[in-house]
Amino acid sequence: MITENKLLRISFQIFTALCIIAMGVCLIVDFAMNKGVTWASYTLITVPFGWIITVPLLLAKKHRILLSLIAVTVTTIPFLFMLDKITPVRDWAYGISLPVAILSFIISWPVYFMFRYVKISYWYKSAIAVFLYGVIASPVINVIVDRFMEEDISIINLNNIINVFACVVITVLLVFIGMNKQQKENV
Repeated sequence: MITENKLLRISFQIFTALCIIAMGVCLIVDFAMNKGVTWASYTLITVPFGWIITVPLLLAKKHRILLSLIAVTVTTIPFLFMLDKITPVRDWAYGISLPVAILSFIISWPVYFMFRYVKISYWYKSAIAVFLYGVIASPVINVIVDRFMEEDISIINLNNIINVFACVVITVLLVFIGMNKQQKENV
């Protein structure tokens, strides 16, 4: 019988092999078509980034999600700056990706700790997460993008209204489901 640890190790080996194959195939095709590394450079940056984030989920015996979140936090900003260097449009890392990444970390860490340590229903935790990401972060990200694109900065626009409304509806639904589940458990 295969244990969970053995299955995860086999998954890690297969995942690693597939990542290497993907990078190799992209390099070969790029060299064959363009006589050099052009678009394959995206693969050479993004596949290792994804690998670094995924490895803790496959190999760590404890705190898999925490270790993966640490990996994301540590590698995201260097990853984005490397992408900034190879994309045709330059200098977007400071204007868009850095502020969005920082905002994501500011929200993701408390959400992780809430799911890990706060003793309330997962429905309520999910409602809080949807609210933070959809109602708070989404409009702020739109402002960051508008500012970078030198467009009129307005939190009140149709996109934001639709996004925020949808997330408020989802938040309320999650709260009601949580309340309903709690009432059924109390009966």
